[in-house]
Amino acid sequence: MNKISRLAFFLIFFLIYSCGVKGPLQPPLILIPQKIESLSLYQQGKKIVLRWITPLVYENGVAMGAWPSVEIWGFESSLESVLKEPLDNFAKERRREKKLLAEIKLEENQSSLSLPASFEASWEFPVPSEKIGRIVFFFELRLKDERGRKSSFSKPVFIIPVEPPLPPRNLKAELQEDKVVLRWESSSEDSKTPETRMAENYNIYRKEKSSTWKRLNSDPLSEKKFEDREIIFGRFYYYLVRTIRLVDSIERESEASEQIEVEIKDIFAPPSPKGVIAIAGEDRIVITWEPSPAPDVAGYLIRRRTEGETSFELLTPEPIMVTSYEDRKVEKGRSYHYAITACDQAGNESQPVEIRVSMIRNYYP
Repeated sequence: MNKISRLAFFLIFFLIYSCGVKGPLQPPLILIPQKIESLSLYQQGKKIVLRWITPLVYENGVAMGAWPSVEIWGFESSLESVLKEPLDNFAKERRREKKLLAEIKLEENQSSLSLPASFEASWEFPVPSEKIGRIVFFFELRLKDERGRKSSFSKPVFIIPVEPPLPPRNLKAELQEDKVVLRWESSSEDSKTPETRMAENYNIYRKEKSSTWKRLNSDPLSEKKFEDREIIFGRFYYYLVRTIRLVDSIERESEASEQIEVEIKDIFAPPSPKGVIAIAGEDRIVITWEPSPAPDVAGYLIRRRTEGETSFELLTPEPIMVTSYEDRKVEKGRSYHYAITACDQAGNESQPVEIRVSMIRNYYP
C-alpha cells in the first residue's frame, strides 16, 4: 500500500468512526413569554381603562416570531368585604376567583416582517351604574404566544369606580397662523367652592377622520386653555376635552365634551414687503423691495394708478419671484402710485405697501 492509499484509508476510517460519536444531550429550549410588568388603569366616565406594555420577547431574550394575545382576568368584590383587610392581602387571597374576561389578539393584521421589542395596548371595561362606588374591581393580565405558551400573571391592579366629574362645556377653537387655541368652561364651577375647583384638571384629545383619539397633553392641565402647535395645513382635526379628578391617586376622567372639527386651512396673509424704494429714470421707473420672510411666499404683485385715478391696475398678472420691477409704460411729467403686495402659496395676499413716484418733465431752452 503506497503512501497515498494509506492516507485515504485512515481518512475513511476516521470519518466512519467519528460519525458514531455523539455529544452530550442538550436540554430542549423552553420559550416562555415574559410577564407583563407595566399595567396601569384609570377611570374614564363609567368605564375602566387598562393600559400596559406587552413585551414581545421570551424570558430568555429570544424575540417572538408572531403577534401574541393577551388574556385579561378579573374579579369583583363588594367594598364592605374589601375594607376588612388591606387590598394587597385581599387580592392575593381571592385571586383564585378570577375569571377570563377577554382575550385580545395584538396587531394580527400587521404586515411587518419583524416585531418590535414591545407594544403598547389598552382595553376598556364598562361599569354598570349600580356598581359605581360600591364594587372593587381587580384585574390581572397574562401573555399567550401563537403556540399557546403562557407567561406568569401580572401584578394585580384594582380600582373603586366613583361617580365621574362633569365634562367641560362650550369648547371653542380658534385657528391661528401656527396653532389651534382651544378654550372651554367647567360645567361644575358655579356649584363648587374655589378649593374644589382647583382639584379639577383637564386632558385634551385629538384625532383625524381615520385615526383614533390621542391625548395631546403629557400632564393634566389646570388652565382651561390649550395651544396645539403640532398642526399641518390641509388637514381636518377633531378635538374633545375631559375633566380629571384624582381619587385614591388614580385619574378619574369625565365623559367627553362635545367634539369640534377644525379645518387647518391657510387663511393667513404673509407680511407686507419692506424697504420699498422707487427711482424714476429717463424713461422708466424702477421699484425694489426686501424679500418677504414668509416661508411659503409665492411671489409679489405690482399695481399702479396714475395721479388723479381712483383704482389700481394690476401690472403683474401672476406673482413674480424677483424683488424688483421695471415699469417702462410711463410718461414724463406725470406722477404714479404703486402698490406692492406679497402672496403665499395658498393665494393669501398681504396688505399693500404704496409709494408715489413722479416723472420729471424735460424743459429745453
